[in-house]
Amino acid sequence: MGAANVGLVLHASPLSDVQFAEVCICRGLIVDIIILQGMLYGKNREVPCEVLAWRRGADSKLPYSQLRVADAPNDLPDGDYTLRIDGMTVSTKRKDGSWMVVPFEQSS
Repeated sequence: MGAANVGLVLHASPLSDVQFAEVCICRGLIVDIIILQGMLYGKNREVPCEVLAWRRGADSKLPYSQLRVADAPNDLPDGDYTLRIDGMTVSTKRKDGSWMVVPFEQSS
């Protein structure tokens, strides 16, 4: 099988300030990814960030399948952080200067 053909398009929703990204994967699957504003807590810091959230279908009990911090201050050290988005708290991690994609498991 050849390489996956992936396209990424960002656009703003006419009804809100939320931005959407549509990712087309080679098997014809379309996944909605939204960009949310969040707060990171850890390493004696509290900083705003942008988060990519893979949106689940309407029949799911959880709103997202996975999350990744997309934009945060570059001077944050590697390690474990708490991420707060949409009134929910999840754990995330920065490793080798990059934010890990984490499965969404609401902790509070």
